[in-house]
Amino acid sequence: MDSDKPSNVVHETEHVKKTSLVPIARHGFGTKGEKIQLFTNHFRVNLNNANGHFFQYSVSITYEDGSPVEAKGIGRKILEKVQETYQSDLGSKYFAYDGDKTLFTVGALPRTKLDFSVVLEVMVSSRRNDADMKRLKRPYQSKKFNVAISFAAKISIQAIANALQGKETNHLQDAVRVLDVILLQNAARLKYFTDIGEGVDCCKGFHSSFRTTQGGLSLNIDVSSTMIVHPGPVDRFLIANQKAKSTLKNLRVKVIPSNREYKITGLSEKICKDQTYIWKRKNENGEVTYLCINVGKPKRPTYYPVEHCVLVSLQRYTKALSPFQRSNLVKESRQKPTGENECVMLSIALKNSNYNNDPMLQESGVRISSDFTQVEGRVLPTPNVILP
Repeated sequence: MDSDKPSNVVHETEHVKKTSLVPIARHGFGTKGEKIQLFTNHFRVNLNNANGHFFQYSVSITYEDGSPVEAKGIGRKILEKVQETYQSDLGSKYFAYDGDKTLFTVGALPRTKLDFSVVLEVMVSSRRNDADMKRLKRPYQSKKFNVAISFAAKISIQAIANALQGKETNHLQDAVRVLDVILLQNAARLKYFTDIGEGVDCCKGFHSSFRTTQGGLSLNIDVSSTMIVHPGPVDRFLIANQKAKSTLKNLRVKVIPSNREYKITGLSEKICKDQTYIWKRKNENGEVTYLCINVGKPKRPTYYPVEHCVLVSLQRYTKALSPFQRSNLVKESRQKPTGENECVMLSIALKNSNYNNDPMLQESGVRISSDFTQVEGRVLPTPNVILP
């Protein structure tokens, strides 16, 4: 058989040399047109401590029983508590946490492996029967968390300086990533909300990141937006949004008057007049036909009347926008040609972020200018139209 014959094909492994990232050299500039000065949404950055190093550490957060913490958002609160409680054990160093399993410091921590325990007041998410809920007056309880920090890598800040000088460097992206994590943790972003209809809001804010340019390192700030569910009574959202049944699933609601939070698993299958809920009022028992929110499991539902459920704020809206919503979003996102309003917004965002007083940016020698970077542009002459 052919498969028994020795093959004459030799499979060679190509060793591809890893290329270094350096700014692209520009061979020349244009000369035609009238020269003008343009403002950009970049702010010049000075690097005064190129000899330092960023230290990367792996972070493991577990409950008291050893199970990993998987809830989103709680990691930052836990690490903030560690920073506040164990400042001396950390060698009085500040760190930047990426919200997942990594943190960075400027310079090394006292030891390559550190273990801490912190106690936080967290929202109770476990299910209880009615008798337990009556005895529980507060929706929060204290929980203990164990945090393990171990050394992972060392990143030279010199990589940024080398790239800006046109020299070869292999760790530029790693160093810039550390600076971006610092921005992500400490940036005080401005947010404002606009109603685009059908129970959905447009949340506008600012995205900032460090960029390497031909003029050096710069901080880029731009306007960003995301869609969120309008917080408030669930019954109003049901009236405003025709796709409410699929949209409500997995959203979080607060039940009044207990103020406990739950995740919605669905709506009641029965119609309003068949799905009833017993609500005890003072001096009387009232039986009303409410549409109910299911916060339990499919085989073991737990219903609450929709009139007593309130959507929690800042929950992303992931469904496709309707034509009406898209039209309103375009109107709100459109910028005037002058751009004066956006320039003012970016200046306020930079001022309120207060980056120059951030301890980690100060330790790494980063200083950000408060003035917009100006570049030279050219207005090209009107082209001549040749008629036949």
